[in-house]
Amino acid sequence: MSSTQKIKEVKPDLVNSFWVFLTVPHENCPEENFDKHPCDIFAKEASECLYNAQIEKTEVTILKPFIPTNTPRTVCDLNRKWCRKNKYRQEVANFVSNNDNVQFVLDVHSYPGNIEEWGEYSLVVIDDKIPNLEDYTLDFVDFMGKANIKILPQHGNGNDIHVQMRELKKKSMLLEFNEELKKDQDELNKICRTIAFWFKTLATQ
Repeated sequence: MSSTQKIKEVKPDLVNSFWVFLTVPHENCPEENFDKHPCDIFAKEASECLYNAQIEKTEVTILKPFIPTNTPRTVCDLNRKWCRKNKYRQEVANFVSNNDNVQFVLDVHSYPGNIEEWGEYSLVVIDDKIPNLEDYTLDFVDFMGKANIKILPQHGNGNDIHVQMRELKKKSMLLEFNEELKKDQDELNKICRTIAFWFKTLATQ
């Protein structure tokens, strides 16, 4: 099946010129050792929320993730450079490279709410650019903060999906969702809707 056939299954109306591609590399959850957080147990739900929150009649289309993640993190961490040859990473890179409409790649993750340094936040945005975060990352943090969403910006190191996407000349960042949001659907929906509005502003800049 071609990339065009795949995305038509995801969303029939793809006339918009600004596509947001979502990656969810750690969604594959093995049944064993679940207490050790071998996967991002909330990332898939968060990505579905983002897809459902997109704003109609704008130039932005948020693509529903359609490339299957079949490799558990315990086998190969798909967000690390040494896993670039994995089938998932290759399909992501090929799709993004061959579709000029993909303007932004958002790498979606989740974290347990009991992590001490992150627990009080709803979102943590990670940017591997050193020494300063990308301007659009800082704009995103400011936009979310003005909507009264608690967000923590952090420098990252070795988060290879968004590093590779930037090598392909795409805007990209890693976004972590607090897994406690699964207990508050209204707040989750508000966050996803605010993110969708931010993409709308980014597309018109």
